[in-house]
Amino acid sequence: MRENEINSLVNELNSFTPGKSLDYLQRLTLGVSKIINASSRFTKVQQTLVVFALTLAAEMHRGVYRKDKITPYFIHPVEVACIIIEYFGVIDFKIIIAAILHDVIEDKEGWKNKQVLRKKIHSKFGYTIYSIINFVTKHESTERRIRYYEIMRGIRIISIKWRAILIKIADRINNAETFKHVSEDERQRKIKETLVEFPLLETELEKILARAYKTGKIKNKKLLTVPRKAMDRLFMAIDPYT
Repeated sequence: MRENEINSLVNELNSFTPGKSLDYLQRLTLGVSKIINASSRFTKVQQTLVVFALTLAAEMHRGVYRKDKITPYFIHPVEVACIIIEYFGVIDFKIIIAAILHDVIEDKEGWKNKQVLRKKIHSKFGYTIYSIINFVTKHESTERRIRYYEIMRGIRIISIKWRAILIKIADRINNAETFKHVSEDERQRKIKETLVEFPLLETELEKILARAYKTGKIKNKKLLTVPRKAMDRLFMAIDPYT
C-alpha cells in the first residue's frame, strides 16, 4: 500500500471518532503505517482482511474515548498491535488481526448485538482468530470475570493460547502507559493484578512456546525469547507507578 493510500485509510479511520489532541492523527498514522507495512509479508487476501479489521474496529469503537476524554479509544487496539509487531518482533497474521479486534466484543452494547458481532468475526476471520478474541474478552458473567486469568492459562489449543496471552500482555503495556489518567485506586488495583497474574502468564507462555517449538508446531526459534522481552517491557511501563 502506497503512502497516499495509507493516508486515505487513516483519514477514513479517523472519521469514525476524530481525535481531539494535536498529536493524535500523527500517532494514528504511525500506528496504521506499522501495521500495513508489517502486513506486506502476508498474502493479498490477508492484507485485505487487515484493512477490513482496522475499519471494523474503528466502526465498533465509534464515539468512544480513552480516560483522558480526548483520545479516541481506537488508538488502543492499533497500538497493541504495534507493540506486538515492534517490541515483541512478532509479525503474524492471526495475532495482528486479533489484537486489532481484541476489545470489540467486550465493548459492544447488548447481548444480542454481541452475538451478531461474534458470528461476523467467526465468519470473516475463522475459528482461531475468533477464539483468540473470545479468550481475551472479559465476559459479562461474574464467574468468568473472576476466573479470567485462570481460564486464559488453561487454554488447551497451542495456536490460540500463545497468541491470546501475548495480546493480553501487550494490552496491559499499552494501558499502563496511560495509568496517569486513571484514579489512584484503579491504578493500584491494576498494578497489583499485573504483579500477581502476569508472571504466571509469562511462565505459561514460556512453557507453551517451548513445547510448540519442540514438537514442530512453531518453526521460529526467536519466539522463545518473546515472553521475557514482553515482561521486561511491561515492568518498564508500570515502573513509574510502583
